[in-house]
Amino acid sequence: MQRLLGLTTGGLPTFGDITGQFGGASVEEDSWLQQLADVDPVLRGYSSADAMRRKLAFVGDDTWVDLYPTQFDECHPYPSFNT
Repeated sequence: MQRLLGLTTGGLPTFGDITGQFGGASVEEDSWLQQLADVDPVLRGYSSADAMRRKLAFVGDDTWVDLYPTQFDECHPYPSFNT
């Protein structure tokens, strides 16, 4: 979990992050994932027709969904111990 926080927010893990990992708290600070979800697709070069179909999807370890529960339009998480 700490490595994912470092990758997405650019910050270094602190002792508070270590103790907070047991509760499965979501990320409240700025991250590239939240920026990607917030930016208007037309501003990123999509046509207006493509922008209507654009979704942010995720398939993989369920830790991502624990950290970012609202950022994905579609997600298919797998249990952490089975990946």
